[in-house]
Amino acid sequence: MTSIPFQSQRLIPPRSIQHSFQPLRIASVPLVIVLALWAFSPNSIGLLAITCAFVLTLMPWWSYTVWRQGDLRRFPLFSIVSSMYVIAYVLPLFLGSNLGKTSFGPRVLAPDAIDNTMLLAVIGVLALGVGIALRLPDGFATQWKLEFSDKALTWNYVRLVFMGASALAFTLGIGALGQGGRQAMVDLESVVVIAAFLALYRRFLRGQSERLDQILLAGYVVLCIGKGVASGWLGAAVWFVIEIGVCYFDVRRRVPKLVMVIVVVAILFLQPGKDALRGRYWHGIGNSVGTSSERAKYWVDASVSAWSQAVERPEERSKLFGQTLSRVSLFEPTAMVMQMTPTQVPYQNGRLYKYFFVTLIPRAIWPNKPSFSGANQFYQVAYGITDRRDLGKVSMAVGSLAESYINFGWFGPPLVMFVIGLVLNVVRRYFLDADQGEFLRSLGIALLPSLMIIESQAVQYLAGIIQAVVLTVVIFLPALQVARAGVKRFPAVQPARGII
Repeated sequence: MTSIPFQSQRLIPPRSIQHSFQPLRIASVPLVIVLALWAFSPNSIGLLAITCAFVLTLMPWWSYTVWRQGDLRRFPLFSIVSSMYVIAYVLPLFLGSNLGKTSFGPRVLAPDAIDNTMLLAVIGVLALGVGIALRLPDGFATQWKLEFSDKALTWNYVRLVFMGASALAFTLGIGALGQGGRQAMVDLESVVVIAAFLALYRRFLRGQSERLDQILLAGYVVLCIGKGVASGWLGAAVWFVIEIGVCYFDVRRRVPKLVMVIVVVAILFLQPGKDALRGRYWHGIGNSVGTSSERAKYWVDASVSAWSQAVERPEERSKLFGQTLSRVSLFEPTAMVMQMTPTQVPYQNGRLYKYFFVTLIPRAIWPNKPSFSGANQFYQVAYGITDRRDLGKVSMAVGSLAESYINFGWFGPPLVMFVIGLVLNVVRRYFLDADQGEFLRSLGIALLPSLMIIESQAVQYLAGIIQAVVLTVVIFLPALQVARAGVKRFPAVQPARGII
């Protein structure tokens, strides 16, 4: 038996109620944030870098405020993605070490390199915003809208995909199909499974799910979060919770504030103990294996110990913040690029992008195709990040923004980031906007982590999105149909005022 459909939904109107637009009031929020960070910063920071930090912080907040007062059917993708640049550049500027990390030790970053890094970030995010803001023709998004079909067995097929793909991901791992199928397994676990989960979760939020769906959803949540905590991979569990929160917001148009608070607290609390957990259980210190519960308990205990020392000893507090920020920072690597290019490392004139079309071909079809990791290896060796002998042990990217400067200098960010913005614009319009169907919005939310991981190089970033979309559509194809233009099935609801 299916439950009674969710009755309190109201369609989002083309325009919401207009409020008075007060630029100074909007700008006051990022201004207070930047001034507070500057007041507590131990670093000496120039006026240009501080100004750029303010502009970077202003852009996502301004965009979000305009979205709230404008067309609520458009998904606020620029606000979300540009916020990642605030985390990657603004926070490390004020609270990081401002030291470049190389294979031969830390390197002091010059003041002009710091200023240029922040200016580069502002230019890149502005170009990204222009690409996302361009109005695209609606024909492709309305005439070729993929939606779950009305066949009786459609949702049985979705459940089959969910259970089968989940079983493969949990039991076999991403390396089960060898090097040729590694990316397919990654997409299967991170996009296909999540898209199926979100499709069933949306039915649950609308009161249309069956008991079997509820059991599957609850079981997967426990397995996913438990696996992440027990294995030491906090990122996968965090992204999963974020996807659930975005899906909840998309259907109910209410921000799950409690979930957001829990995620932030969990990240900050568990981050310091992650190295201790990996040192004990990953690298075999003491020949420890441990059960899932033992690993989780050890992680919590190690985090409690680290935070206790940070509270008692100021020097440990600074070290703890530095380690936490280094996980998400692109500021220091980009500053190293600005400091060494083109005086020590010449511009590459697009050479690092030559793998793009090759990357679109699955390795199962072309086993010996060149790898996009060649761009990463160039960056690691040319800028002294990794010794050439250690390239087989670690692969590091500097992010699409800095990579564009490596290739084309100051002309790179406006060009490359604008193209990335156009791609994100297409993803937003076809997969995330409120007038799209259940399948496309589920797939779009499943793609969000790929869109928000800004440290990837451009080839990996764009090609990864395309590969994940193609694989997911092919797998779900038996349950899909092309919906008629203008048909809106289960659109998002009107947000209640004062919630967000």
